[in-house]
Amino acid sequence: QGDVDSDGRPDLLLAGRNQRTQIWLNHLTGPILQHRWHNLTPYLGGRLSSILAYPLDPNILLVGSPGGGVWRTGNGGQWWSQPLHYFPNGSVVHLEWDRVHANRLYALTTSGLYASIDLGDTWSPLTQSGAYPAPQMPLTHVSDPKPFAQLLFSFDQSAVLWAEPCDGLYYSLDGFNFTHTWPFPNGPANPDNCIQAIAADDATGYVYFSTMALDGNPPHLFRSACPWTPN
Repeated sequence: QGDVDSDGRPDLLLAGRNQRTQIWLNHLTGPILQHRWHNLTPYLGGRLSSILAYPLDPNILLVGSPGGGVWRTGNGGQWWSQPLHYFPNGSVVHLEWDRVHANRLYALTTSGLYASIDLGDTWSPLTQSGAYPAPQMPLTHVSDPKPFAQLLFSFDQSAVLWAEPCDGLYYSLDGFNFTHTWPFPNGPANPDNCIQAIAADDATGYVYFSTMALDGNPPHLFRSACPWTPN
């Protein structure tokens, strides 16, 4: 029928959009269209739970593995090395750059939340408890939870949020000092305090978290009653 509207007249907006889409497709590189991928995997057992690119150098990548710690490459995956990790068990379930402090890296492990300012060579503990990798979760889960999020207030201020299942919510307004809070009464006895995933919306300031299905209680999705602010 061509680019026409419901009345059979030429739809110029649709035609323009289709033309732009075709131009975009024509400029896509071959590997994307043909699903070509390069294997960059470091030689280790188990699974990789997180992948992190370094914004200042495309050849630097970091990956995290539950039970395998942090691995890093400086040449696009040709060689990988494992920096000396400072985690009690080396089980890393999530890696993420700090959105305010340049070159600051977070690692969420089964024993706590850690930070590094030297691409993972050394780590400093921020807390003393952490997330569960999938095999250690109270119930069967197909992937690792990610109870971690950052809420950006401005270019130089953010909130860092994370949780251990059934231990409420932790948050920090400076990335260093954390406050522990229970979203609901009865502490760990309340399944709705068993946080599994956290998300934050910079545009609105709202914080979301999901909870686990536990002891007959279904999983829930919660949103903060009001937007978070830096004050």
